[in-house]
Amino acid sequence: MIGVAIQGAGNVSTEHIKAYQNNPHTRVVAIGSRTLETAV
Repeated sequence: MIGVAIQGAGNVSTEHIKAYQNNPHTRVVAIGSRTLETAV
């Protein structure tokens, strides 16, 4: 299992998150953003 972090919480990140969630070898462990509003 590989833990992944997503930097950026915009529209494109949702597709990256979906791809990682569909991969049985990865797990999203963190999401970072420049602003608090988009990180929530």
